[in-house]
Amino acid sequence: MKERVGLCVSKVEHIFNFNYVKRAIMKTTLKVTVMTIAFTVSMAFATTSCQKDEQEASVATDLKTSITSNTATSDCSCVVNPSDTITPAETEMLLFMREEEKLARDVYTTFQGMYTTPVFKNIARSEQRHMDQVLCLLQFYGIADPASPEIGTFTNPDLQALYNDLVTLGSLSLTDALTVGATIEDKDIYDLEEHLAVTSNPAIVTIFENLDCASGNHLRSFVSRLTANGATYTPQFISPEEFEAIIASPSGNCGGL
Repeated sequence: MKERVGLCVSKVEHIFNFNYVKRAIMKTTLKVTVMTIAFTVSMAFATTSCQKDEQEASVATDLKTSITSNTATSDCSCVVNPSDTITPAETEMLLFMREEEKLARDVYTTFQGMYTTPVFKNIARSEQRHMDQVLCLLQFYGIADPASPEIGTFTNPDLQALYNDLVTLGSLSLTDALTVGATIEDKDIYDLEEHLAVTSNPAIVTIFENLDCASGNHLRSFVSRLTANGATYTPQFISPEEFEAIIASPSGNCGGL
């Protein structure tokens, strides 16, 4: 798994070859000699500062609400016909997918605080449901949950590094953030299909197929918004043929995910 994540980082770094630019902060000094003008200017400045503080507080409150509402569900009816035992490889894939779905949720939750488009908030909620279903499998087999309750904190060091890189890239602009979103879903689909190829556990297969379907929905959403912004996305993990097939397909129910 770590090899695939390392490959993801190198591919992302290859694709996104950004130059970070230091932005100078312009300082303006107002020299006012008439007291009445000085009073007017100071009052206007105070009003603007209050409005800015209120806007920032609103964004912070929305972000905190999103994070605290992302709690695991107690409904594990999604675990259908599980095998009695689980292999070491299946244990590894569950641990990895629990945190990979968290990576998606945490990145989108972070972008939710940066951009006004609702796509990040909506898909972050969906990613929480993905996390919950993988957690149900972990709980069924008595496997300790690797996911930290903190946004942006990961047990897997490769996913931690990837999260840091993706948030940095997506912070540059809305288009970059949407591209990061498409890349995450592209990688999710690739990883899920790799896992599905090596497990026959009916419960894992059912949940992973639903996650794969939902990631296709998310990929379409990000690509659609990139197109609306005059940008394109080239798949980095799945094949061009699979990518085109997903984009051309209608949205699926995906087991309610």
